[in-house]
Amino acid sequence: MSIPHNDMKQTATSVLICYRKKTTNHRLRFGTPVSTIRLGWRRSAAIFMPDQTFGYIRWRGNKYGTQDWQFYVCKARISNQLTRIPGVMPAAELLLHTRGSTRTKRALQLIDELEIQYGHLAKVSVSHWKYLHNQLEIGWQVRPFREVLTAE
Repeated sequence: MSIPHNDMKQTATSVLICYRKKTTNHRLRFGTPVSTIRLGWRRSAAIFMPDQTFGYIRWRGNKYGTQDWQFYVCKARISNQLTRIPGVMPAAELLLHTRGSTRTKRALQLIDELEIQYGHLAKVSVSHWKYLHNQLEIGWQVRPFREVLTAE
């Protein structure tokens, strides 16, 4: 896909990927970026075009252990209802968000199950991500959902 540089700047969503041993781990869980830009030895940026879905994990710790652990499922958009997410520029549509060790572990387990059952997670429908978010937020058991994959 050939995109002029100026158009890519205006339409692309960039996600900061960063790793420092035992202190910071911001990484993609799933999603295929159009390109990756290296920003230094420990940092890079993944570039997504509109309507691409990706999973983003942000973990922060110190000598006492995990301090903050968050998981986001986002859809890159140009406009619409966008949410400002740390490490995602300029913004994205937020489909699922968990915070804390217990909820994030549960979300990652569900995503592993989805990946085993359906394959590529970028094809999972927006309504299913929102359903998972609601079930995780209220602490209910996740039941089977009819329309898991998007119609293509």
